[in-house]
Parts: sequence; structure tokens; C-alpha cells
Amino acid sequence: MPNLQLAIESFSEEIDSKPVIIATTAKKSKDSLSFSKLKKMKMDNLMIILGTGWGLTEETLSKCDHILEPINGPTDFNHLSVRGAGAIILDRLYGIRSE
Repeated sequence: MPNLQLAIESFSEEIDSKPVIIATTAKKSKDSLSFSKLKKMKMDNLMIILGTGWGLTEETLSKCDHILEPINGPTDFNHLSVRGAGAIILDRLYGIRSE
């Protein structure tokens, strides 16, 4: 947690305000923030944190403003590498969709 707190403080100084902290988790929750709602938020003050291995601790999750909905696929398995999850999140938020 100390490293995360330092990252939050550093980002706060850079954007001159407190960031909105979004956590990621593979756990399903009825209170999760959807990708569509996240896309509607002001994007220049968001700080998205991703867990590795066993994910983020409950202590860390409790200090976040929102928890992003899990990345779902065609099966119940939704544990991804942090790089894979990060890439999918960025694509869902900023990717260009052709229709």
C-alpha cells in the first residue's frame, strides 16, 4: 500500500487534483462500475490499478472510488495476466470500433 499511496500522491500533484481511483478484480459484484459508465467519466483524472497474482487486497479495494466490472469471456474463467487485462481495458475504453 505505501507504493500505491506514493503513486496516488504523485499523480495528484501532476493533475492538480485527487484522482478517481478505479480498481480491477476478477470477482463479480453487483456494485461494479461498467465499462460503458467508465467511458462516460472524465478520463484525465482516472487512475486504474490492476492486481497481479491473487489480485488486490481487500484493504486496497476498500480505498478505491470504484471497482471495475470483471472482464468476461465465453467461459467462467476470467483470470488474465495483468498485461492481458490492461490491454483489454485500454481497448474497451479507447479502442476504435468499426461497424
